[in-house]
Amino acid sequence: MRFGLRSTLLGASAGTSSGPSAGGAGSSVFVSALAPIDFLLSAEGEERRLLLWRNIDMLRNQLAVKSTDGGSAIVPLIVSDEHAALDLSSALQTERFFVPAIRYPTVAKGTARLRITVTAAHEEDQIRSLAEAIKRLAQRK
Repeated sequence: MRFGLRSTLLGASAGTSSGPSAGGAGSSVFVSALAPIDFLLSAEGEERRLLLWRNIDMLRNQLAVKSTDGGSAIVPLIVSDEHAALDLSSALQTERFFVPAIRYPTVAKGTARLRITVTAAHEEDQIRSLAEAIKRLAQRK
């Protein structure tokens, strides 16, 4: 896969005035793009991917959120009411969790939600604390 991906990128940029063969500014951009690709294709990259999916599954399970999007690091927690979503987002921020509320017109009326973004860098206790805070604060509303 690494060779195929590199070949595709190289072929896509070859022949342009700023492509790698020209040695211009485009070549440094191209070379810079390879580092993240190499990471993603490495054993460490695979380990981080697995950790990310473990974290996503952990949060989804703790909040009882079903995956309807085919899998994403963004976990939407439907709150329905726009004011309740804003209030919950604000309450979470006071507890040092940044979880933005998404509401109309970004989503349909009556489907306001919290947009929770999970990363591989999150620790298990951080995910657990967030889930507990959401449950506790949502009960107050």
